Amino acid sequence: MKKIIGIVVLTLVVSACGAGKKAAGTAPSPSDDIALGKSEVLKYQSLGNGVATIDLIFFKNNTFHLRLESIPQPDDAQEPIQISEKGRYSTEGNWNILNFKNPSFSAASVFDKTYSTPGDFEVLDKQTVKVNTALEGIMIWGIFCEKIE
Repeated sequence: MKKIIGIVVLTLVVSACGAGKKAAGTAPSPSDDIALGKSEVLKYQSLGNGVATIDLIFFKNNTFHLRLESIPQPDDAQEPIQISEKGRYSTEGNWNILNFKNPSFSAASVFDKTYSTPGDFEVLDKQTVKVNTALEGIMIWGIFCEKIE
């Protein structure tokens, strides 16, 4: 009987110790503290393509969410690229100024002028991008994303 009680107590202690732990390598992102709004103000969405699915959503509370997921290519063993970044934005005329909160995220890697149309956006620094909201669409990661209001 003592052995059974000991095993039950040991099982409870071991399971309680691991209950609050996060998986290794899943440190919280600096953007986790950003509460996205409920009402969308503006959205850019990629058109059908074989490269990636992209959404850039602006919310009424001056937050935004960028989601990008690459589409696996045939005969390519690489895992799909998945980006989910949040931040805050401000408005200057026809431009939304995005401030990404994650210091390890490089805005220029997604907003690449090489694969864009002049006037789509301006990369101001590693974490800040100005997006021209007067256009009917912009190039993100070299993919045309249509403006949806």
